[in-house]
Amino acid sequence: MALTKSNVPPIEDIDVEAMKARYAYERERRLGKRGQAAYVSPEGSLPDYSIDPHVEVAAREPIEKAVDVVVLGCGFGGTLAATQLVRQGVEDFLMLDTAGDFGGVWYWNRYPGIQCDNDAYCYLPLLEETGFVPSKKFADGWEIQGYIRQIAEQFGFADKGVFHTQVTSLVWDERASRWQVGTNRGDAIAARFVVMANGVLNMPKLPSLEGIDRFRGKLFHTARWDYDYTGGEPG
Repeated sequence: MALTKSNVPPIEDIDVEAMKARYAYERERRLGKRGQAAYVSPEGSLPDYSIDPHVEVAAREPIEKAVDVVVLGCGFGGTLAATQLVRQGVEDFLMLDTAGDFGGVWYWNRYPGIQCDNDAYCYLPLLEETGFVPSKKFADGWEIQGYIRQIAEQFGFADKGVFHTQVTSLVWDERASRWQVGTNRGDAIAARFVVMANGVLNMPKLPSLEGIDRFRGKLFHTARWDYDYTGGEPG
């Protein structure tokens, strides 16, 4: 196949400062003048989105133990980190997540018609290792969440998940050379290493609309879709 010459100009012809200014302008245009002030936290009279609508929180005793590794997050980031730990022969680890199961953003988001907007064969990792075949080019959210759990099961760390658990403190103990991990469940876990794979998409953002805190109708976020109200079911 014949190659065609690129029309990209040589570096000496590119005005780098003008390009930086253009990117800064476009960024500011997207953010607007309000920035993060465009959102409000779901608190007060607004719905409590920290409550898991999918899995009931089970009572358990606090965990008090020392491990080699604590992985924060059970989405793709945490799951892939755990996969590498297993491959390297590390078995003494725990995975903490505020959700009720593996899945990360795909655990929380279950609104009607949810799909990944990237080709499944590019987006989903470890397809060769697991033998998993996506059912469609743009996989459904429920299928992706199930696949993340499948990875945990096939690589043998599904029992490492500690769910409905939020880390409240990470304190380095110089004397013991360990991270002291505290949680909202009263856990006291000592770890040689901590993997930060907790992500940023587990809590919904609400628009800062005048009067939203006084709205008395039904209010829910797409990331916490209320099928009891709308009917239907995930998937």
